[in-house]
Amino acid sequence: MNDFKRRRLGTKDEHAARCRIYFVGCQDLVKIGYTVDIEKRFVAMLTNSPMPLSLLASMPGGPQAETELHERFRPHWRHGEWYARTPELDAIIAAAETQYGPEWRDRTARRRGEALQEFLGKLARGEVVRAKRGKLKAPKRYTTKRTSMAERYQWTHEGPLPANRLGDFAAELIKDPDHG
Repeated sequence: MNDFKRRRLGTKDEHAARCRIYFVGCQDLVKIGYTVDIEKRFVAMLTNSPMPLSLLASMPGGPQAETELHERFRPHWRHGEWYARTPELDAIIAAAETQYGPEWRDRTARRRGEALQEFLGKLARGEVVRAKRGKLKAPKRYTTKRTSMAERYQWTHEGPLPANRLGDFAAELIKDPDHG
């Protein structure tokens, strides 16, 4: 482990002391995982999930406790860290230190909604700045493939080339080869 990571996480014991085991429900499945920041982890899961999720409970524990729970429920494993919901798993969730109900879900959704409304307001007022990337630019009007005179005319004059103008435009190209 490098010095930066060691300072950020501390020793394995210090890191494990800050971690919590969480239980997330989706239909008849339960995900068993661990994290330091439950809310941040749950919001990331919501963003990546096509199905509605519910944060059911959490309790103290780190990677070792998570592995023990995974081994305990291995017969009910479905995919990744997702397990079939069983009475034994429901009992562990019910006995967990922290329960998350509709009020927590609603508070989190309200905060996310307020942040989204604030962002949309800034966007409408033109206050959104794209850091280090600069302003959006219009696409370039050239290509590496061979183009017809009609295509070049359309790019430079914003409209189709009239049939009677073909000769005039060809003369423009001859005078100024960088045109278009």
